[in-house]
Amino acid sequence: MSNDPYLLDTQAVCKRYQISRVTLFRRLTSNEFPRPTHPGRPHQWLESVLDLFDQRCVEKSLKRLDRNPVKPFLRS
Repeated sequence: MSNDPYLLDTQAVCKRYQISRVTLFRRLTSNEFPRPTHPGRPHQWLESVLDLFDQRCVEKSLKRLDRNPVKPFLRS
């Protein structure tokens, strides 16, 4: 891992999202995940970029819930 606390390597990113390296690179290939900030080897991501990505994912989920609210289960 990098000495810079704001840079995360592939192993740290996989641990953060609880995914394998294969899944991470599959998501990169399909543009479902931010590109490494410092391409090459080792790949490194800025923690702030990942925080922003997380925030956008939460916002998308909340918008989906607003459009399709979950109806409570009612017993009669």
